[in-house]
Amino acid sequence: AAFLLDENIAYSLITYLEKKGHVAHHVRKLGKVGIRNGEVYELAATLPAWIVTRDKDFRSLIKFLKYDVPGVIVIESETELNRVEIVQVFDRFLLAFEDKLNEKRLVLIEGDQVRMLDAE
Repeated sequence: AAFLLDENIAYSLITYLEKKGHVAHHVRKLGKVGIRNGEVYELAATLPAWIVTRDKDFRSLIKFLKYDVPGVIVIESETELNRVEIVQVFDRFLLAFEDKLNEKRLVLIEGDQVRMLDAE
C-alpha cells in the first residue's frame, strides 16, 4: 500500500513503511507544509495513498466519503507520541490489520483500540 504521512507524523514512519515494502510520502518532503485538510485529501487521492495523521479533524466520516482516497488512518493519543512510539503503534496496526488495506476505510487508532468504518 502507499501512505501519505501528514506533517504531524514523524519521519521515522517513512523508514519503517519502506522496510515493510510500502510506499511512503510525507507532506513536508513533498513541499506541502501548512496545506489545508482538503488539500491533504486531494493529494492523497492523486497519489493515490492512505492518509496517516494525528489530526482529529480527519475523523469526519462526511469528509472521508467526499474524497476519493484509499483510506484514512487517524492515530489518537492523550499524550504526544515520539518517533519510536508512532512506529510501534503502526507496527501493531499492520500486524493485525494489513489485510484490511485493500478496501476504503476510515481507521481510528487510540491506544490498543482500533475502530474501522467502511465506506459503504
